[in-house]
Amino acid sequence: MEYTDYLGSRYSKDADEEVNVLLYTSKSRTPYMPCTRCGKPICRRMYVIQSKTTDVELMYLGSDCYKHFK
Repeated sequence: MEYTDYLGSRYSKDADEEVNVLLYTSKSRTPYMPCTRCGKPICRRMYVIQSKTTDVELMYLGSDCYKHFK
C-alpha cells in the first residue's frame, strides 16, 4: 500500500472526534489487512481514519465500509 491522497478532515460520529481521512492504494490483489469495521481483507483501496489532534490511526476501512462511515 502506498499513500495516495489526503481526502480532508471532518467530524466523525463513529470516532466522536475530528479526523483526517487518508487514501492508500495498491496495484496488487494481495490482501493487505482486515477492515476495522467488517473484517473483510482490504486489497486495492484503504481509507485510513486518523485523529486530527493526536495523529493516531483509529480505523482502516475498505471501500464498501467507507461509504457508511459517519
